[in-house]
Amino acid sequence: MKHHLTTYSHIVLRKRYKDVTFSVMYETINGGLVEKFNEGTQSKTEKYKNIEALKILADNGRKYRLLPVIQDRQKNPDAFNLINLRYVDIKVAESTNGKNAIQSALKEANSQNVSEVIIYFTKKLDSNREAFNMLKATFRQKRAKNIEIIIFIMPDKRVLQVDTKRFK
Repeated sequence: MKHHLTTYSHIVLRKRYKDVTFSVMYETINGGLVEKFNEGTQSKTEKYKNIEALKILADNGRKYRLLPVIQDRQKNPDAFNLINLRYVDIKVAESTNGKNAIQSALKEANSQNVSEVIIYFTKKLDSNREAFNMLKATFRQKRAKNIEIIIFIMPDKRVLQVDTKRFK
């Protein structure tokens, strides 16, 4: 697959990414796209799961840049939202326990100092109600104070976005 040089090169990331170039790897007719890094790596299993999640979002008109892991002892977000200019953590939940998946994803994303988290559920949840209650409890206990937007990708590829102001 031939990669085109990014059309979003004018977006400036943190200094740590100054030597990294990006190429468009997936583009949709409705304007969505995924850019990948040309230098650097992510773990192989994580990278493919992250790309799968970002492609679903691109199919919904969203634009993301996959970020490499930089070995500088700082936190490494998984991606960058090219529309709202937020750093993003992506969690792929392969369990049916939405409660645990949400709690774990928000805790880890909050420690990454990102303001957007994508949670991709690959399996139907045991209880949507329990998952929603855990989401509310996590914010009530102030364990996800950095998170402003949560994007859920459901097993049927539906995309739900939650603005966390309603929980704070």
